[in-house]
Amino acid sequence: MKANKKEILLAGTLSFLLTFMHVAGWQLSMEYGSSVHQSAFFQNIGILSPLGCLLWGILEFTALSIVIYHTFRFLTKRSSGHLEHTGSPDPVANHIVGWGTFIIMSILWLIFLWGCYPGYYNYDVGNQLPQFLYEEVPYNSHHPLLHTLLLGSIASFGYRIHTADISFGIFLYNAFQMIVCAGCLNYSLRYIYKQTRRRLITMIAFCFYTFCPSIVMFAMCTTKDILCFSFLLVGIIRFMELVEQINLGKTPGKIHWCSVGLFWLLSCLLRNNIAYALVLFIPFTLLLLRKEYTKQFLLYLGVLAAYFLINKSLLIALDATPGSFNEAMCVPYQQIAALYTQEGENAFTPKELDLLSQAIPPNELFTNDPVMGDSIKSNFLPGLETIMANKWDYFSLWLKKGFQYPHIYIKAFLYKNYQAWYPGTALVDKNGPRYFDITDWQIEYGSPHWQGLYDFYAAIRYNEYTALPVLRLLLSIGTMFWMTLVTWFYGIHRGNKSIILPLLLVLLVCITNFCGPVSDVRYYLILFYLFPVCIGCLTK
Repeated sequence: MKANKKEILLAGTLSFLLTFMHVAGWQLSMEYGSSVHQSAFFQNIGILSPLGCLLWGILEFTALSIVIYHTFRFLTKRSSGHLEHTGSPDPVANHIVGWGTFIIMSILWLIFLWGCYPGYYNYDVGNQLPQFLYEEVPYNSHHPLLHTLLLGSIASFGYRIHTADISFGIFLYNAFQMIVCAGCLNYSLRYIYKQTRRRLITMIAFCFYTFCPSIVMFAMCTTKDILCFSFLLVGIIRFMELVEQINLGKTPGKIHWCSVGLFWLLSCLLRNNIAYALVLFIPFTLLLLRKEYTKQFLLYLGVLAAYFLINKSLLIALDATPGSFNEAMCVPYQQIAALYTQEGENAFTPKELDLLSQAIPPNELFTNDPVMGDSIKSNFLPGLETIMANKWDYFSLWLKKGFQYPHIYIKAFLYKNYQAWYPGTALVDKNGPRYFDITDWQIEYGSPHWQGLYDFYAAIRYNEYTALPVLRLLLSIGTMFWMTLVTWFYGIHRGNKSIILPLLLVLLVCITNFCGPVSDVRYYLILFYLFPVCIGCLTK
């Protein structure tokens, strides 16, 4: 195979991105104290000088470029003709993968849930359940109203059966959620087997889905993200299948188009940023797919219109308070706070300082945690009305300071999300580990029947997994992000639009998460769900 400029450029671009994330992530994690590399050898290396970072980056970039270039060429050569020689899927295995694996996974997960009874009560539920259970508590759309209604309906049904406390209702909701999630993951398994015809790859994917602590822990947790990303997973795979058919010159049926739209809509209704990512995605797919423009237009218009109408209808029907714009301001807040913390009042003119003081007392900017935006968000909240009334003045201030101090703005942005794209970090903030969150309710009402399993997950929660070299990578958001990025570039290398377009949507979802308040595993579960799919794409 003769080398060409496209392959060299792709390998170089991917190598540059991975090198940047590795070098920058190392520096930031060492500064914040979140590095998993706690040995004396690595700690002595510590934070490198700019020249040290440059030299390290050049060496890593060169090595990665060579490895990625030859790996992509090897995978391309190996995959050519593979499916032609493997024939049609084995009908027995094809039947087992799907229904059989779904039943086995569901049974095992329910055993795990019983062992950790009643499952995990996420802190968001303490805000959502009272809205459904008590008339005097008004609804608000800080959390998706659809999820609040679903959670409240199932939990209250369980409470009517067992009135001692709400724990049985929480158990029922988690059981329902686990079965839905298992169904979505097994649809992914069927796709993997159909694409690869490899039983071993499919079995490894099944084991990963069934036993990976990051997937199981969150499957038995009441947060909205599990259903959101389970539906998004099916929507992504259905879209992969749709693009494959179009590329083969086939015409996907209306049901196929509608199924993609339905699963995307469900995920949008459970997390608003999925809708934002979809809006960003539209011009790319119209430009790259270049077929079925009318159906594409109807798909995106239908999803976004239904998303808006359903949310608006729920707001009116429940007389709910709309979400605060404050939630979207994490990046500007943290950049301004970082600037004030590092440069003080000298970074602002008296007029600028007076404008800033009208929104937030400057001393409150020092409470900012560079990896978590909740504290600074709360401090800015009382001044939000002032900010919105003078939004162009504050926008100009933020923009002007960004041009004057770009290095501080860039570092503040990277600090806030490096735990999502650097594999060598533990998830922590100034309050401690944050891999998995529970509340005091869990401690008081939780009644695990399998204490060893519960303690195992508790150890994961406190980042004890970071002491396990190699294995810890399977629980890292950064690893999953890198795998998705590598697979996306491999799709570009192959010119495979059924990989390029669906994974682009996933990467756009990640970008919207980078602008959120913190890097939590639950915000990036779609990457864990897609990990086996990416392996299948690389090995088919």
